[in-house]
Amino acid sequence: MLMTGSVGDGSEFDWEDQKTFISRDGGLTWRFVHNSSGLYATGDLGNIIVYIPYDPEEDGDFQSEFYYSLDQGRTWNEYELTNAISSVHPYKLINPTPDGSGSKFIFKGTFATTDSETNSITSLKGVEYIIDFSAAFDSRTCEEEDFEDWDLADGKCVNGAKYKYRRRKQDAQCLVKKAFKDLSLDETPCNSCGESDYECSFEFVRDANGLCIPDYNLIAFSNICDKSKDKSVLVEPLQLIKGDECKTPMKIEPVDIPCDEIPEEGSSDREIVTTENKFDFEIKFYQYFDTVADESLVMLNSIGDAYISHDGGQTIKRFDTNGEKIVEVVFNPYFNSSAYLFGSKGNIFSTHDRGHSFMIAKLPEARQLGMPLDFSAKAQDTFIYYGGKNCESILSPECHAVAYLTKDGGETFTEMLDNAIHCEFAGTLFEYPSNEEMVMCQVKKKSSETRSLVSSIDFFQGDNKIIFENIIGYLSTGGYIIVAVPHEDNELRAYVTIDGTEFAEAKFPYGQDVSKQEAFTILGSEKGSIFLHLATNLESGHDFGNLLKSNSNGTSFVTLEHAVNRNTFGYVDFEKVQGLEGIIITNIVSNREKVGENKEDEQLKTKITFNDGSDWNFLKPPKKDSEGKKFPCDSVSLDKCSLHLHGYTERKDIRDTYSSGSALGMMFGVGNVGDKLLPYEECSTFLTTDGGETWTEVKKGPHQWEYGDHGGVLVLVPENAETDSISYSTDFGKTWKDYKFCGDKVLVKDIITVPRDSALRFLLFGEAKNMGSGSFRTYTIDFRNIFERQCEFDITGKKRADFKYSPLGSRTGCLFGHQTEFLRKTDEKCFIGNIPLSEFSRNVKNCSCTRQDFECDYNFYKASDGTCKLVKGLSSANGADICKKEPDLIEYYDSSGYRKIPLSTCKGGLKLDAHLAPHPCPGKEKAFREKYSINTGAYALVFVTILLVIFFAAWFVYDRGIRRNGGFSRFEEIRLGDDGLIENNRTDRVVNIIVRLGLCISLITKSAFQRTKAGVARFSSKLRARFGNRKGPTYSSLLQGQFSDESDGLHEDANDLSSFTSQDSNFEIEQEDAYRPEQEHTSQIDQPATSNIPDALPARSAIHKPDSTAVRNEDE
Repeated sequence: MLMTGSVGDGSEFDWEDQKTFISRDGGLTWRFVHNSSGLYATGDLGNIIVYIPYDPEEDGDFQSEFYYSLDQGRTWNEYELTNAISSVHPYKLINPTPDGSGSKFIFKGTFATTDSETNSITSLKGVEYIIDFSAAFDSRTCEEEDFEDWDLADGKCVNGAKYKYRRRKQDAQCLVKKAFKDLSLDETPCNSCGESDYECSFEFVRDANGLCIPDYNLIAFSNICDKSKDKSVLVEPLQLIKGDECKTPMKIEPVDIPCDEIPEEGSSDREIVTTENKFDFEIKFYQYFDTVADESLVMLNSIGDAYISHDGGQTIKRFDTNGEKIVEVVFNPYFNSSAYLFGSKGNIFSTHDRGHSFMIAKLPEARQLGMPLDFSAKAQDTFIYYGGKNCESILSPECHAVAYLTKDGGETFTEMLDNAIHCEFAGTLFEYPSNEEMVMCQVKKKSSETRSLVSSIDFFQGDNKIIFENIIGYLSTGGYIIVAVPHEDNELRAYVTIDGTEFAEAKFPYGQDVSKQEAFTILGSEKGSIFLHLATNLESGHDFGNLLKSNSNGTSFVTLEHAVNRNTFGYVDFEKVQGLEGIIITNIVSNREKVGENKEDEQLKTKITFNDGSDWNFLKPPKKDSEGKKFPCDSVSLDKCSLHLHGYTERKDIRDTYSSGSALGMMFGVGNVGDKLLPYEECSTFLTTDGGETWTEVKKGPHQWEYGDHGGVLVLVPENAETDSISYSTDFGKTWKDYKFCGDKVLVKDIITVPRDSALRFLLFGEAKNMGSGSFRTYTIDFRNIFERQCEFDITGKKRADFKYSPLGSRTGCLFGHQTEFLRKTDEKCFIGNIPLSEFSRNVKNCSCTRQDFECDYNFYKASDGTCKLVKGLSSANGADICKKEPDLIEYYDSSGYRKIPLSTCKGGLKLDAHLAPHPCPGKEKAFREKYSINTGAYALVFVTILLVIFFAAWFVYDRGIRRNGGFSRFEEIRLGDDGLIENNRTDRVVNIIVRLGLCISLITKSAFQRTKAGVARFSSKLRARFGNRKGPTYSSLLQGQFSDESDGLHEDANDLSSFTSQDSNFEIEQEDAYRPEQEHTSQIDQPATSNIPDALPARSAIHKPDSTAVRNEDE
């Protein structure tokens, strides 16, 4: 194995000091490979190793090279890419053979092209190489004598056995050239067992010295004292590791455990453990580190004292800052073990191990402005700090912000850019950045009222490019950067980039409710789309707007829902359900017209979508409340009686979301059942376990909630009311129990747990009024003892009944083009633990496309019948715009009115987004004609060739079968079967057969025609005889009068048909079950045209053909 690292005590880490090492004994010993970090890959089962440094210039020259070893890393050879472009920076090195047995490698990299005059980088280009070692050692294949036995762990016992493995000798001059097979180990059990063969027994845990000591919580859980009548019990602290194969067990001295110190078995309340901590000052800030290693968190009180806990708040230690108060705590959003505490005296305390240790550094000599840090997504120690320069006072004329850059976690800072108030490491955010070193900054000069957006690829040491001269602000989300730019008439425009270089204006749909683009809120992005709220009413206290969604590059938006509620600060009642695709909950203003006219206050209703905004429905209310009383919604439609929930705009803490990413399908909400949303204090608490399809009222009144053990434990606590109890459920909300956690009632301000909602400990922050000092308290409530065991995890969901794959709710059909099943716990008596359960789902099958897999395209709206129609007075998106973005294209297509939802993976089926006729891109007309024009020369040659063949065949038959036998005149005398024809050889016989066959067909056709003609004449004669005495126009007058009018009518019908076939499609579709593609092309023109011919029309006129025949005749 190859690894990148450094030699030291582990207290410091420097990316620039990383080296590469190799081990060929499973990590037991290591050898130095190279004095740099880079990419590496192996081939031929480890007998070929390739290493490429990240920096091609680390060896002092500009020429790119790679290093390889053919003796398992003992010696290395350098290979210069002599014909290559210099300074190729690698980003991928792979062995394309999946099992690593191949001898070929693919190396991909990038190189920069520079301006010869300024020596500045003009562009980045990619390059790819294939490295082939198949001819190494003169293509010799290894034989049996080239292999050796290798002892795992240097021949020591591992899990009670010694193992050997067959591999190629290190100095063998050959390649194995065989596909990888599962390891075939020679296993020999060890005679005696050692300490490495043992682990702590269930009732014990290891201390800091590695000794197994009793854990009384686990002892109570194991019930060992219940099986003993004595006051103590002897328990062995060690047990043999399961699967260990050593033969002779080690002698273990048991430990005497006093049973009177163990809690007796009783109710569930007595199994739950509560730990209380008191504080003299209120805890204002608290946040967990988002890791699975432990339950570490940082807390900060109102006077600047910081506290650290590593067990979910059970034991809390005050952080020693040597008297310095902490003014701010910032967590690194990209590296979950890192946090920074800013001191009031200019010190910064940083930790990279969840608060177990801290490093102290000095901030730049600048005034702390309280601006948030901006971090690099790829370098843990790189971030930007904002300080005030020349700031004796914030109001000083010379006071301005400066962006300071650190690359060593705050040990040293360099001044990066004056007047910068917000920067982003843009190059680390994009999937395909134009330059990974790019930094973008918003600059606000005190002498100017405007803000500009600038970028640099060298931290503004020399490169400083102005992107926009005047902006309102910008932000990044999901691989996009969106910039708000002021426009004329107090409007805004949004510009989007996905690489940091090319910016495109975001096109918002127009409508009657969108008069001006004055404000918008970016709601986030997910899987190729940006969600955005465009304000349509900015009356204070009555704000609302349209919910929009973009295409994959964020430039074209469509309207998903109208009148979505927002507040004055721009927050929107919009929330995506975590862990599930395409489920969104919003609150809409149902009386928007009257609100816009200031005639009524807002009336909010809650809506939900299960297909990413294409279709919306009101929440289905439960039939009964938590007391068993029926809701009055049985015979009322959902638009008049449904469930409504208070949303994002009313939250005290934005971290308190409806759902949890680990408790799949579960959501809590405070709301009511009725025709509109009631005030918060009049509402109750509701729960869904199937992603919002069905809901249950679980408690009267508003409650705070929290999820534990991936939803295996649910906890509720009353909101805005003093209490001494919580309610909890261990069966996914089916039943609830109350637990008293304290003696005196307190006002619980918040309840939290780890961000992954996987822990069994909950932390409550409460305030006990009228109790003097120590009135601010935390309560850690531990549910670890209420479960019998930990669930046995099986990714297949088959071996045990603890987990199984199942669909969510009743949605067994397709959603986003596939059927998905989730791995969920089935046994309520076990706990899940830190297993990332939300990551385990499977697609049962992909589905055919249906209407639900499409949404309306730009400037199209969804009509009441479900079809997408063009907004009156507007046009669809200009398809030619794509030609500007992709210069290599020669054609574009007009919109069909539909576009596929980015989340959908459907294949086949309905194709509502099918392209219409192509159009040439501007300037590409010639290439377009060449692509679609017919090659007339080739077709003419084929046509002439066919005519010549037919003419030659006809002439040959005439010459050999007709002319030589006397010409056409003789055939009037020849009967079939006559032997008078000349037949000298086989060719003559074949020709004469053809002639006889033609004569036979001619005679039959002639006879049939004569019989038909005679029959028609007899039938016509009978009709004239029957109707000849009736009054009416003569046959000749019909021909000269009315029939000429009918002919004109047929001519008009032909014109109508032409206009019909040229009409555009209205994009409407029938219901899915009734959809038949072939019916769309079924015309009604094959029905006979109505006629004004009177009853006296002679019989022959009855055979006039319908309009469609007339059209064909006229065309002929």
